[in-house]
Amino acid sequence: MSTPDWSWMDDLPSWEVPKELDGPSHSTSNNIAVILLSCSYLTNEIYDLVGAYVSQHALSDIWFVTSAKRTLSPRELLGIVNRYDQLDRAVYEAWKELERCVHLEISPEELRPKVLAAKDDIAAALENAVTIMRQTRENG
Repeated sequence: MSTPDWSWMDDLPSWEVPKELDGPSHSTSNNIAVILLSCSYLTNEIYDLVGAYVSQHALSDIWFVTSAKRTLSPRELLGIVNRYDQLDRAVYEAWKELERCVHLEISPEELRPKVLAAKDDIAAALENAVTIMRQTRENG
């Protein structure tokens, strides 16, 4: 009997989850949501997207356990988990860019476009995550 070829795993992107995302929950996505919802200078649109992000993660978790594990190969399952990790990473990195911007010591005129662009990037990362999680379940 031959051993399985797991070399394809080397091609998957990896992300070491930052320590600040270790809590308060065991879920990286929930911890990202807590950080975003705790920020008083995000827009209502972003708060709404955070809600959709948490909801889609929860629905995806249920789908993964009840359906995907029965119908998909280990390679496909690992690919989905990795894809979701990369979605979380994109949201987190967009947040970190906003956090970096608000601490810049530049004039308000220079700061405003940077902050607005960072907020747009957070919204785009959240929208992308919500869309991909929904599509993964629908096409899974």
